[in-house]
Amino acid sequence: MSERYSKLFALSENLYSAGAPVVIAAGALQKDNQTGKVFAQLKIRNIQDKVIKAATVKITPFDTVGKPLGGTVDYQYLDLSAGRDTDFGQKTPVMLKKAAMRSFTVSVSEVIFSDNSIWTASNEAWEPLSAPIAPEKKFTDGELAKQYRAKYGADCKCIFKKEKDLWRCACGAINHDGERNCHSCQREAAALAALNMDELKADRDKRLAAEQAKKTKKIAMIAAPIVVVAIVAAVLISNFVKAQQEEAARLEAYNAAVALVEAGQYDEAIAAFTELGNYKDSAEQINETTYNQAVTLLESENYDEAISIFTKLGNYKDSVNQVEHAINLQTEAALLNDYRIAIDLLNTEPGTKEYYEAVAESRQLLVSLNGYRDSNELLQNFYTDIICALASNPKDNRYYQYDDEGKIIYDGVYTYSYHEDGTVDTFTSRPITYKVVSYDSEGRMLRAEADSMSAYYTYIYDENLGYGWYLDDENLDNNDLENANSYQYSYTQNGYYCNSYIIEMGWNLYAKNQDYYGATEIVFEDESKMTVYFSDSVKDYLNDREAISAIEELIYSLKNTDISPAIEMPLIISITPVVADDIPVLTEQYFQKEDLIRFSALFSVLDETAQKDYYKKAYDADKIALFSTIIPDMDTNLVLQYVDKSEQDNKTNFFAVLSNYMPLSDLKRYVEKYYENNNIARFTILLDCMTREEKQEWLKRAQTDRKTNFVAVLSNELLD
Repeated sequence: MSERYSKLFALSENLYSAGAPVVIAAGALQKDNQTGKVFAQLKIRNIQDKVIKAATVKITPFDTVGKPLGGTVDYQYLDLSAGRDTDFGQKTPVMLKKAAMRSFTVSVSEVIFSDNSIWTASNEAWEPLSAPIAPEKKFTDGELAKQYRAKYGADCKCIFKKEKDLWRCACGAINHDGERNCHSCQREAAALAALNMDELKADRDKRLAAEQAKKTKKIAMIAAPIVVVAIVAAVLISNFVKAQQEEAARLEAYNAAVALVEAGQYDEAIAAFTELGNYKDSAEQINETTYNQAVTLLESENYDEAISIFTKLGNYKDSVNQVEHAINLQTEAALLNDYRIAIDLLNTEPGTKEYYEAVAESRQLLVSLNGYRDSNELLQNFYTDIICALASNPKDNRYYQYDDEGKIIYDGVYTYSYHEDGTVDTFTSRPITYKVVSYDSEGRMLRAEADSMSAYYTYIYDENLGYGWYLDDENLDNNDLENANSYQYSYTQNGYYCNSYIIEMGWNLYAKNQDYYGATEIVFEDESKMTVYFSDSVKDYLNDREAISAIEELIYSLKNTDISPAIEMPLIISITPVVADDIPVLTEQYFQKEDLIRFSALFSVLDETAQKDYYKKAYDADKIALFSTIIPDMDTNLVLQYVDKSEQDNKTNFFAVLSNYMPLSDLKRYVEKYYENNNIARFTILLDCMTREEKQEWLKRAQTDRKTNFVAVLSNELLD
């Protein structure tokens, strides 16, 4: 059977950083030999009492000679319920885009617990803990190992070991310094740590002397009455003692082999039992150990090795059934992996050449899945035609998607939806959706309004040229209308505070509008370059070195985050110098004026107490626009507090905005509550946060429960 996956690299076991609530028990880099994709698999173990519900890891990739490939990959494990000593992550492939990757380092950067408390990593390195040492390996004298178990318990798997801020119990469990007793077996750390080798040896000698005395006494009772045959008796005694010693040696070797099995060292255990030949049940132990080894390999998803071993075991136990079970699991794992790769490909940044290549590859994979999970349903969302407008610079290429009726679905910026009559209903560039509110006599858009902020687009058309353009609410000007020259750009616009300046900036400026603005080329610290455009109101700053330096630092920092859409052709709208001591006063002024851009920019640099005060002021004053701009800075616990408060105060608009920032587990809890309470209004608000699959499950449930209002809402949602 040819192997679908190849292991390229394996991490050291049990990586740990002082103070962490977890250890990275194992990790590997795998390659899919069919697709050429690489992915990491990690096994992470909870080593403290709190239940973990989410964890984030940071992966740093290296090439085949250990050279960094640049950047890191952050991956979050969600919807967990991992108690102490529970592993997670081992069945979740972390897809990696760098095909040249051949090794990696990893750390856990954040852990979120079921009580919503959060652990954040320090700069402490993640290093492997020492491997547990069995008594047989620690003590060269087998009798000394036996004495150790006599002293601390027959179930001892290893020697007590203190390392960093942890200690490993004799039972093998990992405990923290603050725990006096082992959380698993309740052995006391102090007693294990107080091992005195001289005392252990003395106890061993006493035990052996007592055992020998007992044996000698039995021999004397046999020899004393028959003095005549003393010489014969002496020979018999000598043979008896020798036989006893040989038996003791074999028993010691047998017990050592059993200990190796318990420690998971199957190959060594099988070799030890083989050496024992027909002693006791050694032959049966070989089969049993081999079987357990195959089961362990199966549980760790090493399917090929597990199948091979179960096949060699023939009819032993249920090995035949296990082979079939392993093949089924392997097939399911391969399908699941292809499914996850297909979904991951769909998450490629839209509007780029890579996106459409990824979409094409994803479609191929979904077709090959032949109905696995919802692959057929996902295939219905693929459009048949993709058209590219090529530019001299490939980075300026624009990709357009059309459905089979010729209607545009995606224009590189917005995704469109339509009414049944073919007119545009909405267009979306997350997180903003614009709703078309008026049309001309030919069904063309005249005005579209944003759903979550005070913004709109007005469209005009040139009948001679045969095409139209739009003007945003800030740039609408009569002269523009008369001259048929509109500022035709669509960009993400925000305000930022950097180096004593409030900088209002948009990006993704339309190429044909570049000539309207002043421009300068800036050079980032990594020596990459970018042209930055300046509106008329800030052209005076083109020669201001301090302002240009602040802009360079701002754009460079944003480029190195996951900001979407990516920054291209930035346009500086306004620049406001700010004295640091004036920030509190200015923040209040912008709050009162409801200057969203400048208020949100300065809000980000306020201390936590001041930020909480403004959250409350904006909420109490029903300033939903201001409140919306600062929610991204709000921590999860505070989001949930305001969700509850907005529910109690019946502030639906605040609830709707806050719902976008709720953790998934809490979101599900609220959805369940509103369904049970028949609160159709709140339930409908949360539909936007659900996947299509989740909506389908809720529709089935509503149909079963005969909740017609929920059925109607969900049916309409799924028709969109």
